[in-house]
Amino acid sequence: MNPSQPVKPERRLRPELIFSLISLVASLGAVSITGVQTQLMLRQQEASVWPYVELDQSITGEGYTFSLTNKGVGPALIKSVKYEYQGKTYTDIQVLAKRIINDPEFTWKQFGVTNIDRKVMAINEKIMVFSVDVTDSDQENKAKEEAYATKLVTEARNVKVTIEYESVYGAHWVNTNNVVVKLR
Repeated sequence: MNPSQPVKPERRLRPELIFSLISLVASLGAVSITGVQTQLMLRQQEASVWPYVELDQSITGEGYTFSLTNKGVGPALIKSVKYEYQGKTYTDIQVLAKRIINDPEFTWKQFGVTNIDRKVMAINEKIMVFSVDVTDSDQENKAKEEAYATKLVTEARNVKVTIEYESVYGAHWVNTNNVVVKLR
């Protein structure tokens, strides 16, 4: 060996270094698996309280009913309700009904209304949003009230209803005329 040449260290992998690297790789794998499992558990937890709000209209010989039902597996927190009709947006169904009827003699005698904005709906709960009952009308007003009811039922097809709601975990959906889209 030449004394002027530097001594090269011997390149050997020591067992402690090999075991350390193996431990590091195993730890990173365990952290990754734990992260994936946590995401799956969160999705399962969200799905266990998934609300599904659906609009329903029914027409019978006794009248007309527009209702909202939570058909999901968790409570629905109604955040907002909008009704769009002829280019205008309404947040109050009574104001919309008066706009559709457009008659100063219109009364609420045979009509029922429930404001659903900011309500909490339980699983399988059904809320009557708007109803028309023509069975209790007296003979004198029956024709006029039936005309009001007919006009409301006919024009209901032209109303775009948008309901925003959330689950208890903050997942957010929008139902627009029974087309439900998850926002977050």
